[in-house]
Parts: sequence; C-alpha cells; structure tokens
Amino acid sequence: MTTARKKQSDTIVADAIAAVQRGEAGAARDALEALIAEDPGHAQAQHVMGVLLLQSGDAVRAVAHLKIAAGAVADPSV
Repeated sequence: MTTARKKQSDTIVADAIAAVQRGEAGAARDALEALIAEDPGHAQAQHVMGVLLLQSGDAVRAVAHLKIAAGAVADPSV
C-alpha cells in the first residue's frame, strides 16, 4: 500500500469514528465495510468494525473482526 493510500485509509477510519460520535453508526459501518473490502488487513478498520458490531449486539461477527485486527498488527506498539 502506498503512503498516500494509507493516509486515505486512516482518514476513512477517523471519519468513521467521528460518525459514530455523531450517532451515525450506519454511515460508519458502511465506510468501514468498503475499506475492509479493499484492504482486509487494515487493523484499525477491523478493530473499529469489531467494536461497532459488539455494541450493536453482534458478538459473533465482532469477534471475527477483532481477531483479524489482532492478527494484522505486526508491531504491538501500533
């Protein structure tokens, strides 16, 4: 992934978090789903999606996303 694309992906995640804070969880999920479809190894996107799913009561799908996020992080300090 290029540096520019990583910054764009990180912006999508930040925007999704802001959407959740505004009460727009559906918009956040849509943005994260699109990002994850393009980059399934994006740890932060997987993590945020997992948290959103857990908050909505979908623990099974949440755990799947959280496991991917945990496995995607190569550097524990990230």
